[in-house]
Amino acid sequence: MLISKFPANIQPRAAQIELIEQIEKAFEEYDFVICSAPTGTGKSFLSKTLANASRDIDPDFIDDVTTFKAFRQDYEEVWPDQGAAVLTITKALQDQYTSLFDDCESLKGKSNYMCAVDTNCDVEVAPCLYLPKLKKECWSQHKCPYYEQRNKALTNKFSAYSYDMFFALPSGLKQKEYLICDEASEIEDQLVKHFTLSITSRTLKFLDIKTKLPNVTNYNTFFKWLTDLDSLMSDLVVELKNTISSNKKTEKDITKYKALTRLNDKVKLIIESWNTCKYVITKKDDNITVTPLYISTLSSKIFKYGKKILLMSATIIDPQNFAKTLGIEKYKFIETKSPFSADKSPIYISSKYKLNYKSLQENLPKVANLIQQICDEHGDEKGVIHTHTGYITEFLKNKLSGNRFQYRYEEINNEKLIQEHIVADYPSVLVSPSITHGVDLKDDLARFQIIVKLPYMPLGDERIKTLFEEDSNWYTNKMLSNLVQACGRGVRSQDDWCITYILDGGASNVIQRSKTKLPKFFVDRVQ
Repeated sequence: MLISKFPANIQPRAAQIELIEQIEKAFEEYDFVICSAPTGTGKSFLSKTLANASRDIDPDFIDDVTTFKAFRQDYEEVWPDQGAAVLTITKALQDQYTSLFDDCESLKGKSNYMCAVDTNCDVEVAPCLYLPKLKKECWSQHKCPYYEQRNKALTNKFSAYSYDMFFALPSGLKQKEYLICDEASEIEDQLVKHFTLSITSRTLKFLDIKTKLPNVTNYNTFFKWLTDLDSLMSDLVVELKNTISSNKKTEKDITKYKALTRLNDKVKLIIESWNTCKYVITKKDDNITVTPLYISTLSSKIFKYGKKILLMSATIIDPQNFAKTLGIEKYKFIETKSPFSADKSPIYISSKYKLNYKSLQENLPKVANLIQQICDEHGDEKGVIHTHTGYITEFLKNKLSGNRFQYRYEEINNEKLIQEHIVADYPSVLVSPSITHGVDLKDDLARFQIIVKLPYMPLGDERIKTLFEEDSNWYTNKMLSNLVQACGRGVRSQDDWCITYILDGGASNVIQRSKTKLPKFFVDRVQ
């Protein structure tokens, strides 16, 4: 039984036993299980249970990887599904898995590891890029921190990766018996981001690419330009690699090399998927953007590496539409109850002022006054304000009074902003458009939170506009998913509590209309 593989020395709760039994039964018939599991369900322990139940890693596979035999060009060994991998959207969530489980390995991008030969640079631009013999030497001596950690992750029974890192792993070495997609509601956005290409004339000039952006976005004409660009960049990569292998290299050369190889890899990715994926091509001013319209054919870039796929999220909205978007035809949907009391996390909605495209300018000053009042009422408590846009963040910065507000701005990322909030010895309030996912504001870090505006995606984006016109339910579902995520940042345990205020007057109607597809634990919180 699967429950027998629950992490040792930890007593599973009754709800966890029931959920694991449901998933075990579902996997007997389905390869895909979609699980709506709110915060506190114990998704991390569920992932570890599947990892414990997975097939042990073949000793010969471990030997081939750790001796680097598996990375030779002529390597053709095909391995069965073995072990488990959990995919996350942030490094913080990777760290959460490794902190919970000593036997979980995590791998991050090359820029997170410093070169053992030249400690002044990270592995992404290490000397082995232009000195193949040096790479072989480092491999044989097992001294490169990135490649050693990669091998540990590949050969471990349970490993945690970001979606981007999983994309980058060698294709023949990442087949898993169980592939667990954490924060699965974000898979669509992860795939769109991974397969989106953006190029400006300024970039082409900086990289010394002797071509101009095409004046037209005709599908076939653009593809021809893209293939020509790929050829140009491939030649430049070789030239620049030779430059940085000399003693005359500069910091600018290294920066250019990083940017050029990343752009070239992205262009190759788009070219390879061009015939199986429909792309939206937009040209605005000095920028061309290529974005996948549908991701149903691209999802195989993840799913084909798992024998059994578990998609978990606290925000599975409309599972039928969710599965269709990801190209999943046969699946089992499971919704589990929240272990948290709705009374400890009430959601209050103000219907006074709608904040849509037409009314934003008029009503935002009035909403700002409400925000000030709420913050004053919670004067001794830390909190968070979800603004949804940079414009609203800047508006509140100029409108709210008091020194307790910590605003997200271009020069500071969310990690630093949250750290300052954590260490603050006063009732600080985070103000940011982008802390709705993967942020743990437990206990006194957020006793109240304010959602200024419903998080609809911008219809100025050609892809979003096209999909909205085809299916308005998809558009509403994306907003609801983001809304539920934002509302979940402040309550992270059974003893935790936090009050949430939604100040967009359009919220009551859309929540009422969507009750049947919203998670029950969210609906129960609405007062």
